Amino acid sequence: MSKPAIPLSATDAAVPKPHVDVALVSFDFDGAVADSEVISLGTLQTTLAEVGLDWPLEDVRARFLGSSLATISDYVAQHSPNGDRGFADAWQSRLFASFREKLEPVSGIVELLQSLRGQGIRYCIGNFGTSEIDWV
Repeated sequence: MSKPAIPLSATDAAVPKPHVDVALVSFDFDGAVADSEVISLGTLQTTLAEVGLDWPLEDVRARFLGSSLATISDYVAQHSPNGDRGFADAWQSRLFASFREKLEPVSGIVELLQSLRGQGIRYCIGNFGTSEIDWV
């Protein structure tokens, strides 16, 4: 004969919870702190079109999502019918202007970071892209 299940209730709050020491919480910038992907791909699509590579957004995403500026610039130099035409500088200028205008923190991240800080828990935000994203 099996024992009846012990119901869990609000009175179980007195049961000690395991304590975990957290030395550091690490966040990836894109997706966890802000969603820069949509802005990045949109500005990339526009700038690619200016050098003769006029593709639908899904094609831009499929070909370049996660690629470095150097990789994208090399592709443009090799495949653009119009040549490079200052592609990298033009895209970076457009991209960072769009970030300043449109980039917003992900819902709840500011409060989470404030909570971590209030608890004395250190955190860092990693960014694979560039150090110019420093508003956080």
